Amino acid sequence: MTIYIGTPTTRAFDTAYVRSLFATHLQRQAVFDVVEGQAIDVGRNAICRRFLDHPVHAEWLLMHDSDATWHPEAVERLISRNLPMVSAVIFQRGLPPRPTAGQFYGRGVAGEYNYDFGKTI
Repeated sequence: MTIYIGTPTTRAFDTAYVRSLFATHLQRQAVFDVVEGQAIDVGRNAICRRFLDHPVHAEWLLMHDSDATWHPEAVERLISRNLPMVSAVIFQRGLPPRPTAGQFYGRGVAGEYNYDFGKTI
C-alpha cells in the first residue's frame, strides 16, 4: 500500500516541517511530490492531478503545508480510520490556539490570491 504525500509551497521548507517529515513513522511506501512557486490552491490542484495520473497507484493522498508539523504517528492514525476522507484540524499560529479554515475571496489588483483566515471552524 502506498501513500502519496504532496506539499504545495510558495517558499523554502521550514526546518520544523522537514524534521516532522523525516520523523514520520510509515508502514507503507511513500511517494513525495512538491509544487513550488504557485498559489497554494493552484499547487494543491496540480498535486491532485498528478496523484490521479501517477503510474504507481497510491491508496491515499496526504497534503501537508510546508510550514506544518505533526506527531510521528499522525499519518498512520489518520489512515487507520479507514474512511474515504479524513482531515486533521489546523490551528492558527499564536495563542490562544484556534482551529481555522481559510476562505478564498478573490484576486487583488496585482493578481495575488486573497484569503480570509479570520473565520474559525
